[in-house]
Amino acid sequence: MISKTFPAHSKLAASSCERWWNCPGSVKATANCIVVTSSYMAEGTVAHDLSADCLLKDWDYEKLASFEGVEKSEGEHIITVDEEMIDAVWEYVEDVRSHMRPGAIMIVEKKIEIPEVHKLLFATPDCIIIWPYEKIMGFDLKYGAGKKISSYENKQLLYYILRYYIDEDVKEIEISIVQPRMGDDHVSTYAVDAEYMNSFREELAVKAKAALSPKAPLIAGDWCHKTYCPVFNTCKTANEKAQSLVAKDFTDAPPVSRLTIKQIVKVLDNQEFIKAFITKVVDYAKELAYQGENIPGYKLVTSQGHRKWSSEDAVLADFEGKHGSKMFEPKKLKSPSKMEKVIGKKEVVQYAFKPDTGYKLVTSDSKGEPISLTSAKEDFEEI
Repeated sequence: MISKTFPAHSKLAASSCERWWNCPGSVKATANCIVVTSSYMAEGTVAHDLSADCLLKDWDYEKLASFEGVEKSEGEHIITVDEEMIDAVWEYVEDVRSHMRPGAIMIVEKKIEIPEVHKLLFATPDCIIIWPYEKIMGFDLKYGAGKKISSYENKQLLYYILRYYIDEDVKEIEISIVQPRMGDDHVSTYAVDAEYMNSFREELAVKAKAALSPKAPLIAGDWCHKTYCPVFNTCKTANEKAQSLVAKDFTDAPPVSRLTIKQIVKVLDNQEFIKAFITKVVDYAKELAYQGENIPGYKLVTSQGHRKWSSEDAVLADFEGKHGSKMFEPKKLKSPSKMEKVIGKKEVVQYAFKPDTGYKLVTSDSKGEPISLTSAKEDFEEI
């Protein structure tokens, strides 16, 4: 794996740029937090290491697949490389490689510094591809499968690509977030021009300086949960915001049908913050209960997953002669995404499609064309 000899994360880390950009006080508030690596974070690190090796060492799929079943130690966690991780990493690698062409430069997991903007701005982008005198592309692998992350004005990726924008004479800049486990629509790309990057550079300098001010204020918003702020569940400002959102407009909890458009928009604009705050409260209450605190009306119990075989070999030995084929799942056709890895995209494309699964309400800057209001009304009336 790639040797990681880089210094500790900057106080102005790229991964938390969205947070300190909007909440300058968060730098001081989180300075002494001990970051506990979860199993999900450890999985992500292993996936990133595999993807970097793939790109740097020009591995093919067969070489990558040879790591299936290998156990990797990451902090306190032992992560087993499985088929899902292999497929996800390969999806990312293919997406990145598809942007290579003669004369292009690929830079993988290389530390950057931006002292021209601020001495504490340094980071390690996943991958940068440069088409000299033409275009810079930045790629970020997100291994998580929980929530789709948008590249739209993504501060982390713009921070990453700024170093190369300063150094290279190009007119086109493009940032992409690749989330292979999110299905077919797993790549989010956002393009900006030189004017935008110049403006971002100037604003980044201002935000960096503000975030390091001793009197930098705490400001709560969507960035609290989007960047997994470690003090979110105990932050007084976040707590006050959550209370004000509910108490100010919904003291009497009116029926949904009686909400004004203004109230509906307010709920939509703050839904992620409210949901995240509730989740944090539940998690904190669970931790208190685990430590012995009495939570009136609640108790801590053991959660259980689906049943698993304690020994597949024992089951085969005992049942195979009695039940034969009844023991096994029927043969199933691979999904279009997995089939592409075997035979290529050209053969699959004519047989695959994305089915409509209903309607969803998204922000105006999200991907997708708005539907015809007439057809939507007709569909609703048929229900």
